[in-house]
Amino acid sequence: MTRFKADLLLIFAAFIWGTAFVAQKTGMDGLGPISFVGVRFCISFLCVLPFALREYRRHAFAFKQNAWLLLGIAGSLFVGMTAQQIGLMTTTVTNAGFITGLYVVFTPFVALLALKSSIRHMVWVASALAFTGIWFLSGASLSALNQGDWIVMISALAFAVYIVLLGQLMMKSRAPMVVTASAYLFCALLGTALGMGIEGITPNAIWDNIESLLYVGVLSGGLAFTIQAVAQQYTPPAVAAVIFSSESLFAAMAGAIVLGERIAPLGYIGCVMILTAMLIVELKPKRVQQAA
Repeated sequence: MTRFKADLLLIFAAFIWGTAFVAQKTGMDGLGPISFVGVRFCISFLCVLPFALREYRRHAFAFKQNAWLLLGIAGSLFVGMTAQQIGLMTTTVTNAGFITGLYVVFTPFVALLALKSSIRHMVWVASALAFTGIWFLSGASLSALNQGDWIVMISALAFAVYIVLLGQLMMKSRAPMVVTASAYLFCALLGTALGMGIEGITPNAIWDNIESLLYVGVLSGGLAFTIQAVAQQYTPPAVAAVIFSSESLFAAMAGAIVLGERIAPLGYIGCVMILTAMLIVELKPKRVQQAA
């Protein structure tokens, strides 16, 4: 797979995640946020399990050698999704999309601290431009941030860690489906156990929210996160984070169309800045494509 095709897949994944904010926001009728996370990952795990088993038969994954890295991936994914889900109880889809997009800024710092990897200057420029675009998309004001917004910010940091660790393991293992299924199983078991113990999970609550659960479980989890695991074998983490910044744009669009949330005039400038940031990392000279 070429870098360009991998990046297109990442944009498609960002579209699914952005529109999934609506399902996450509307899918907690009698179902607690931790329970929602547990059930959605049960669905996602079942979706990817056949492909993971097939991949494992062809390329055995070294679980023991990669145990700590795999645990970090699964743990950061669970923290990120749970914090995001809890935050969505008291914040809007548009705000959640904007704040989650802060991982665009967090990811290069996490990569720098954790991997000691150098980041090209243009990636920093694109990250700053994408963040500014997200800022404009939110109305260029943090004065209205509530508790839910700050909780979603925790998810942004967790997703930055997830992106970096996933990119590191994908360069070593080349077993995206096995890694994805393992992380999903961890999130499904932990989320369901905590949900049953803290919130209580009833079959009626699951059925009442089945459409939202299937959307995030099958498309967001079963498809988009798997696309990310495959495509990040070819796209550096910092560049992937810039591409993922378009998630906030798609979230704002979905919030406006489905829930009637509105984008301020300044937000349209932000949309252009996000798209420009994506073009910067795509249209770079070929001789530096492999730098990160």
